[in-house]
Amino acid sequence: MPVFTFRALRREPDGILGPTLYEQRVEAPDKHVAVAVARAIDIDMEALGANAVYLTNEEGRAIWSLHAAPPQSRST
Repeated sequence: MPVFTFRALRREPDGILGPTLYEQRVEAPDKHVAVAVARAIDIDMEALGANAVYLTNEEGRAIWSLHAAPPQSRST
């Protein structure tokens, strides 16, 4: 079964990605199931200092990502 990697990190306002703050292996039969599993992972992004997550395939290519808007763009 393919192994995907879920990672949480800090994405700077200029788009530069910081070091991995959290990593979890995801075994799934295909990328669609892997994304569904990744979306269900419950981590405390604030405690980690992370504002972005992504999922890579076995070759290390990103297949899904999600990041928070910069603080100045968020609604209050």
